[in-house]
Amino acid sequence: MTQKVSIIIAAWNAKDTILDCVKSALSQSYSHIEIIIVDDCSTDNTKAVLQDILSEHHHVKYFRTPQNSGPSAARNFGISSASGDWIAILDADDSFDPKRIEAMLDFAQKYDLDIAFDDLSICTGHITAPLIGHDLDDIHWTAGHYAKQNRPYVNKFITGFLKPLFKRSFLVDHGLAYHEALRNSEDYMMILEAIIKGAKVKFLNRPLYNYVVLGQSLSGKFNEDHHIALIKAEKELLEAHKARLAFKDIQGIEAHIKALEEAHISNKMFQMLREKEFVKAFIFVISNPSMLHKNISRVTRSIFSKLLKISNRGR
Repeated sequence: MTQKVSIIIAAWNAKDTILDCVKSALSQSYSHIEIIIVDDCSTDNTKAVLQDILSEHHHVKYFRTPQNSGPSAARNFGISSASGDWIAILDADDSFDPKRIEAMLDFAQKYDLDIAFDDLSICTGHITAPLIGHDLDDIHWTAGHYAKQNRPYVNKFITGFLKPLFKRSFLVDHGLAYHEALRNSEDYMMILEAIIKGAKVKFLNRPLYNYVVLGQSLSGKFNEDHHIALIKAEKELLEAHKARLAFKDIQGIEAHIKALEEAHISNKMFQMLREKEFVKAFIFVISNPSMLHKNISRVTRSIFSKLLKISNRGR
């Protein structure tokens, strides 16, 4: 029997990007799909730019949330409205390669997966490059390993940015949903909980998801409240499942939480420096002696990176 794929697009004030996003979903070589757009109470004309598509394509469904609740809640609404055997997540400012769904579904079925990943094609201005660019055969998709290799400022690349293809029956059978208190790293937390609950995961080394970077980094601007919410959520997840986890899994998750707490300190410092609150930043740094060496190192790397970009512009 042909498997159906539901593509979930959570959108908020996406009038400039939503059309290309949805067109990339409509252009898939695999045709047995539905596209579910969940407009998270946009204040722009996101819906208006979609009118032609909505009238022409019966398998494109549009919903609007009653109030703005964030990407996790919008995705959960979309998943609950889906009729597909598989769930593919697409952000409203990104797009799919035309063969993404076909390749991902073949890959997931070949290895009997619950979650499949592919590489990201990172689009920064006129530069496009894969996030990872090589196979991840050396990565064991255990909870501890997954958590530990997603530490901010520590790991070379963060697999928590990868966009999943979920087997819908696995989500339903294990009561899995996006953590609605989170406004960032919601994919990471969803995948971590799925792995804790036994999901079989594998990585396809093809950059089929076009990830558009807005701003200076994948993580965007630092929001302290969102970061604290992530730390709280991961601590609660660990506590809820600690009894069933192997010691190495506990260690890996604790290492990730520690890295988040350290990143919280560093990001606050960088925020002060961006706002030119130099005295405040200096007092903050010396008041956190355990992080002094790491913060100095991170500032140095940041300055060097900016100087390198300036130098390269003249070439």
